[in-house]
Amino acid sequence: MRKIKGIALAALLAALLAPTINSAEAVDAAYASKKAKIVNTNYNNIVLNAQEQKLDKKLQEMKQAFAKAYPIKVYDANVIFDPKVWNDDLYKFFMTLPKGADLHLHGGAMMNPIEYIDLYASYDNVYVYTQYVDEKGPRKQPALLRCFKSKDDVEKGYVNLKEGLANGSVDKNWIFDLLSCKTTPSDIRMWDYFEDISKKRIQGQTPEMRLNYYITAFESYCKRNVNHLEIQEVFWDNLEEIFNV
Repeated sequence: MRKIKGIALAALLAALLAPTINSAEAVDAAYASKKAKIVNTNYNNIVLNAQEQKLDKKLQEMKQAFAKAYPIKVYDANVIFDPKVWNDDLYKFFMTLPKGADLHLHGGAMMNPIEYIDLYASYDNVYVYTQYVDEKGPRKQPALLRCFKSKDDVEKGYVNLKEGLANGSVDKNWIFDLLSCKTTPSDIRMWDYFEDISKKRIQGQTPEMRLNYYITAFESYCKRNVNHLEIQEVFWDNLEEIFNV
């Protein structure tokens, strides 16, 4: 009986691994065949019932209204980062839909810039470096956002984030553009781009602040009805400290 089970298991494994064992040419051919079948399918033959037609009409109207209000190519603009579209009917509709997963999510980039700025502007000890220059490639300059234990420790060039946003001496849109890498040169190398994001992270946080960051990020994903997150651990963070809070 064990021998039979072993043979059956071996056969099952062979069947499962067959696609990986095949030559690259065979895999490419199989993919091309499936792709051709999908491309050549005539979806115009699909007939919608009355309820589906009503929903389809509503969606078309929302799409046309969105395109008229925001004449952008969606793949050229990170729409979820742009607060201007958050009150749009089409955007709000998509936010209510269940979403399977956000894959390969960097733990240090789980919030959009607006949420990120608002979170750290709620603290009294967070400062922004107003002389920050978003130049090409890695560079040595103070962190964009930084926590200081006391006002006596604040270094030259830093302004209190909460106070600066309140009195207008700090431009929220400027911070937004930096965090969303809108000002990053388009010809920058990919690793330099990643370093660019990394160096904009806030420095000097307490474990309590980092814990609050993750909780706020998780709550934001819950509001967007995302069911699963695959989080890549932040290599500069100490998660044990956070778990101990």
